[in-house]
Amino acid sequence: MLEKIGIKLSDYYSALSIVVLFHILSAVFTIISIPMVIPFFHILFYGNQRMADDQVSGLELRIRTIIQSIIESQGVSRAVMWICFGFIAIFFFKNLFRYFAMYFMTPIRNGLVRDMRQKVYDSYLNIPFLQTKQLQKGHLLSIMMTDVQEVEWMLRHSLETLIKSPLIIAGSIAFMMYLDIRLSLFVFILLVFTVVVIGGVSRALKQESASAQAALGDLHAIGEETLSSQPVIRAFTAESYMSKQYERTNDRYKRLADKVLRRRDLASPLSEFLGVSIVAVLLWYGADKVFDSALTPEAFFAFLFAFFQVIEPAKSFASAYYNIQKGRGASSRILEVLQQVELPQVSGEIIESFTHSILLDHVEYSYPDTEQAVLREVTMSIDKAQIVAIAGPSGAGKTTLINLLLKFMVPTRGSVTVDGRDIAGILPHSLRSMIAIVDQHVTLMHDTVAQNVAFGQGKYDEQRLLKALEDAYALEFVSVMPQGVMTIIGEQGLKLSGGQRQRLALARAFYAAAPILILDEATSSVDQHSEALIKQALIQKNELEQLTILIVSHSGSISDIAHETYGLMDGRLNRLD
Repeated sequence: MLEKIGIKLSDYYSALSIVVLFHILSAVFTIISIPMVIPFFHILFYGNQRMADDQVSGLELRIRTIIQSIIESQGVSRAVMWICFGFIAIFFFKNLFRYFAMYFMTPIRNGLVRDMRQKVYDSYLNIPFLQTKQLQKGHLLSIMMTDVQEVEWMLRHSLETLIKSPLIIAGSIAFMMYLDIRLSLFVFILLVFTVVVIGGVSRALKQESASAQAALGDLHAIGEETLSSQPVIRAFTAESYMSKQYERTNDRYKRLADKVLRRRDLASPLSEFLGVSIVAVLLWYGADKVFDSALTPEAFFAFLFAFFQVIEPAKSFASAYYNIQKGRGASSRILEVLQQVELPQVSGEIIESFTHSILLDHVEYSYPDTEQAVLREVTMSIDKAQIVAIAGPSGAGKTTLINLLLKFMVPTRGSVTVDGRDIAGILPHSLRSMIAIVDQHVTLMHDTVAQNVAFGQGKYDEQRLLKALEDAYALEFVSVMPQGVMTIIGEQGLKLSGGQRQRLALARAFYAAAPILILDEATSSVDQHSEALIKQALIQKNELEQLTILIVSHSGSISDIAHETYGLMDGRLNRLD
């Protein structure tokens, strides 16, 4: 299951072997503790009375011989003392090795959870561009947080059980069969019945858990949309509508969660009741064997002690099975997202500079779910140091054109070349390093001004940072902030005005020092003052640094500064003279 998600268990094999070794040693001392009750009850029942050797055989005979020799040499009281010391020593080593097993298991569990979280997060970074438009962020967040937490819970509470419990159960059953195979088979049949009953509960639990997690994802989605759409909700007085929508989903999740929790809570009492029932039947059946002298009383007590050593691991198996079923349901939802992730291109050309032109040659594009072309027979050339504007109404395909240039999408027909090289054969990271973009919907992080401007660049250069802010006419408002470039600007830059956010995004593009700059409706929501400053910054950058600028806008926006302007109407690109 973890291998399907992409977690390499082979990285932990050496550490797991140490854990298994300590669990084996702990299990060995657990099994050794079982026959220790035989000499104690032998002394308790018979004192220093010597029993005939033909009444017992095997292990019981050897234990009886040792105890008898201690009684004869040191007395009954000293023999009991040595037995108690033996108990202390055995349980000391049992728990010492158990602690060592848990000690070395901790980094394995946490390491697997760390790897899984990182794998899920990295997969989100590589979800296909079109897929990001279809998936709800609330569902993705639910998978990343809640479902990963379920798998983490499974690892934390089940992995140790799956290693340790089988060893103890196997050893205890082997000892029970050594004492009396018929009585052991009788107990085994009762245990199988118990496992079948609890297994039926757990199988139904998996299905209900999956439905509950899906409902929780819907809750996350509605909550995320509500937080990001507060102005619209209040402006249209839609509070009551959203509240009822959330209430319906919340009630559905509550009903499903009730089923899951009730079924989960049923597992432990049911297993305990079945376990006690087995003990009662065992006492009745075993007592008959003692009365018939088919089993000595002390051996029967040892058998009972061995059986109780089986009950706790068996109960932990029931709990582990429940956690595994929930973990499997969560991992299947994680896997669904991972299967949508496209593998990054690992081979191709690397471009280090832009020297000549970008050419679109008879480019067409149709979205996968429609046959109607968004772009048809688009041909255009953008020369180095040129300012080009793409103007047209909404829905004409302007943003689609930009997505093709950034290789977010692949043309249905035609080609896009940079300096004569088809971008289909260029590594995406290399291509995008040549391009900086300022979008209509500016994305800023809940971080400092400095980290937002130097986004993705690691440790920033202060002089380069200040120069980018100055060139974007953003230094004037950044310099009066309480902590200057170290000021936290809030989620999505909410502490800034619309114009300030756009200028900060422009400074980020300037800091990247890419030879090609794309502005996608970058000034559609800013005031005239901010637009004028952005125009001035673009003209200066173009003249001083030979920056190639592609401006996407509605007709009448800042496209009037372009040296070349194209009109995009009905998916066709036409030059406007």
